[in-house]
Amino acid sequence: RESGGWDDLALPPRDQSTWGAAWEGWGLDHATSEWAVASVSPAIGGALLDFIKSRTDARVTLFACGKDVPLPNELDHPETSGADRALGVLGALSLPGTTGRPGFVISCGSAVTVDRVSDKGVWTGGAIAPGLALASETLHAKTAQLPMVYVTKAPAPFGRSTVPAIEAGV
Repeated sequence: RESGGWDDLALPPRDQSTWGAAWEGWGLDHATSEWAVASVSPAIGGALLDFIKSRTDARVTLFACGKDVPLPNELDHPETSGADRALGVLGALSLPGTTGRPGFVISCGSAVTVDRVSDKGVWTGGAIAPGLALASETLHAKTAQLPMVYVTKAPAPFGRSTVPAIEAGV
């Protein structure tokens, strides 16, 4: 935490050999008093936690699942929900004008998640679907003739051939 606010810093999770250079490039001084780490990958989250602890005496908190996030919820198993989803909901609830209003928090990445929040600020559940790349990769890998398609811009709502149809579908 810097000067009372949170600064977002990200490391390439799959290339841990670059973490040291990224850390040095940030030009961090030792005034950082607290770090928050969130990862839905236990191996990467643990490695990142160890990496930060090896470079600072600051407090480091790991959010490994939804149960770790200080957020009221009505989930059946918050210990199996992603910390990324819970932190998204927590962040949305901190936005001006959200108090007392129900809503949805949508996140698009490897998966598309839609999480529901009650008018009392309680995370009540959600839906998880494949993200664009995962959906496209699966169509290609699990069918005999569909090509791999990379969606780079908003497609037409309906395709008139295979590639545009996949783009519209994913």
